Amino acid sequence: LGDGSTLDLDAAWNESDREEPGALQPDEMAAARTQAEGPIDFANTERRTVGATWSRDEVGGGRLRVAPFARRERLEQVRTIFFDASRHRTDGVSLGGEASWQRDLSIGGRPARFDLGYQFGRDELETSWDNREFGVPAPTNTSGTGERLTHSAFVGLRADVARGVVARIGLRWDFLRVSL
Repeated sequence: LGDGSTLDLDAAWNESDREEPGALQPDEMAAARTQAEGPIDFANTERRTVGATWSRDEVGGGRLRVAPFARRERLEQVRTIFFDASRHRTDGVSLGGEASWQRDLSIGGRPARFDLGYQFGRDELETSWDNREFGVPAPTNTSGTGERLTHSAFVGLRADVARGVVARIGLRWDFLRVSL
């Protein structure tokens, strides 16, 4: 960026649509998929992630790094177990990031690194099940939402003590709150 800073952007999108018609071999499925126990079974998933990492050298004698991210995951599936088809949907969103500072040191003439940082995250998951039980005319529906909030702080030291031997010591504090 011209001022000793770097900015990296990252994005990913994965999607899969899978037909899962029970225990049929590929040739059996091509011939007549209706012979499966669950000819309508499927699983569709989607995951999208975006993130950025900004870093800058020579901040307090070390390197400062800030990295936020966002992720969304969705799943929809139908599973048939003993002639009962169940539909399951989930939708999850995660937001979070990390801020850290690293400084390279020398201990006894050997390289070492001091790390200090903070991480946070907020996650939400919504899910629902529609169960169609054999012989029951109306489906039963179960749904819920869960939330998780996390905060973490850490400090650590990594030192090369001999050729091929690394010593690490660290302290980490975590806070977690879950709501269902």
